[in-house]
Amino acid sequence: MSLCRRLHIGLVCMLVLVTGLGFALALPWLANLSSMAAKLPNLSEWAHNPQAAPRYYVAKSGNGSDPTAGWDTAFKTVQDALAAAALTSGGEIWVAAGVYYPDQGAGQMNDWVSSTFVLSDNVALYGGFDTGDDSFSDRDWAANLTVLSGDIDGNDAHTDGVVLNAANINGRNAYHVVSASGVSVSAVLDGFTITAGQADGGAAPMNTGGGFFCDGSGTGSTCSPRLSNLTFSGNYAVGGGAIYNSSRLGGEASPILNGVTFSGNSADTG
Repeated sequence: MSLCRRLHIGLVCMLVLVTGLGFALALPWLANLSSMAAKLPNLSEWAHNPQAAPRYYVAKSGNGSDPTAGWDTAFKTVQDALAAAALTSGGEIWVAAGVYYPDQGAGQMNDWVSSTFVLSDNVALYGGFDTGDDSFSDRDWAANLTVLSGDIDGNDAHTDGVVLNAANINGRNAYHVVSASGVSVSAVLDGFTITAGQADGGAAPMNTGGGFFCDGSGTGSTCSPRLSNLTFSGNYAVGGGAIYNSSRLGGEASPILNGVTFSGNSADTG
């Protein structure tokens, strides 16, 4: 069990190696997605299971023609896979090595600072694959660097797509690279480097949570996704450079962290 299971507002959870914390898709195969939804199990206690839910592939080299079939016909963008999984109310998304941006994909607006990868219940987003991998056990997120980047205008100083220090951010970046609102532990993010978020807006929430914004605001609301095998690198915010948990108005925000490291993130407060 991780030494620090939950991250709360005002609590900096220091893990090993921590060095800083700071629409419609116009694709013909979508006609079959409604029938998939009826086959989905309850994933509230779910871990990886190849028979548990639809699987979507994402690769920079994919042609998008049949993203449930394999790497050659995979989606090119993470946003398209997230949208498809939302239509079936769940699924696994396997993402091959590469750098992915939240403003890319059907229905997205180029260079839009509010673009973000949104986590959803019953959707597990896994990075660290090579396009030759046939099974989940082949996954290696250390060898197959899979990056979610907020550098939407493409001008940050980086190494292999990773901003190593928030001071290297240039121009306009996405406010939140990843975000979630009111999700349970069935929302999973695993095997990525999250970098170059810049929450520099004039007011909340646009000025909090450059890497990840977890919104559990409101009576009875919670935000408790599972975040595993992640690196938060070179993110900036006025408050909570890497992660910000919002639990205003009687809500709760407590993501579950396992194997998460922080490096080169920066915030003016917290």
